[in-house]
Amino acid sequence: MTTLFAIQAHGDMPQIAPLVDALAGPRSRFLVTLDSPEETVARIGKQLRAYSTWDVVDVAQSRPVSWGGGSLTQAMFDVLKRAMDIPEWDWIVNLSAHCMPLRSPDHLARFLEREHREKGRLAFCNAFNLKRDYEPYAWSDAPLDQERAYARIVFRCDAEIASDIDAGRFDPARDVTHRRKVRFMEVGKNLFEVHRMRPKEAAPVRPPRFGRQWVALHRSLVDRIVTDPRTQTVLDDLITCFISDESFFQELLMTDFLGVSDFVAARNLHFQGGGARPLDEARFQDALESPAFFARKVPADQFEAYLKIARDHW
Repeated sequence: MTTLFAIQAHGDMPQIAPLVDALAGPRSRFLVTLDSPEETVARIGKQLRAYSTWDVVDVAQSRPVSWGGGSLTQAMFDVLKRAMDIPEWDWIVNLSAHCMPLRSPDHLARFLEREHREKGRLAFCNAFNLKRDYEPYAWSDAPLDQERAYARIVFRCDAEIASDIDAGRFDPARDVTHRRKVRFMEVGKNLFEVHRMRPKEAAPVRPPRFGRQWVALHRSLVDRIVTDPRTQTVLDDLITCFISDESFFQELLMTDFLGVSDFVAARNLHFQGGGARPLDEARFQDALESPAFFARKVPADQFEAYLKIARDHW
């Protein structure tokens, strides 16, 4: 049983090499995709392939992505399609360069193999349904003449939405009900136009589901996702939602859309679901004592120190 670790990263992240080194072994394969300049991708690829103990390391440049944008979800789907061209793996586990392995790759491989053999498991994916309705902004043709910095991106929007951003009333990263109040149109890297929707555009195609983007998928399921035309339907529906990568797998797998929900564990392999909260020493110790296989978000300057502790714990 072999695990393909799909690592998506942005820029030049020094923790990629120690992460791959920690997960390397006879049951491991790697697909590393980087939203980075070609020269950076080539240099990191050369560095990773220099280690003869790493069985398969496929390094590629991803499409340009924006934080929170549909391009990130499209890039995630690109990874699945590329993975099907890599032979000899049974499960794919997606990670970022901020993910810390808490268990050995052999331990993970045995766990996934047992879950598939004994329970017919095809995926691990956490999800929750929206407990309250979201209300789109009322239609208006007000000009998009305001720009507001928001986290790592910029919103180009009308005056009312700009005022709501300033006052904290519009906060789509923290409030999932805001992620579909408008259409987020990527017009440049990390630049979004925020468009109001007409009433007929505002109704959801299916009940919204949310979770984290971290999943483990059996190869047979990945093949189905990649080849089934309904996957593209879900992508098209989500492309202008904010942080749609936290809804893509949930809406694809945890509904009757592909008819596989009975074979999906409603949890992922990350400590506390793999949120974006930085991992301090206390939370790291809690993670080590948990049954989780990964934890995040580990600061780059502490990654190797934390990794040494984790590996000693294996």
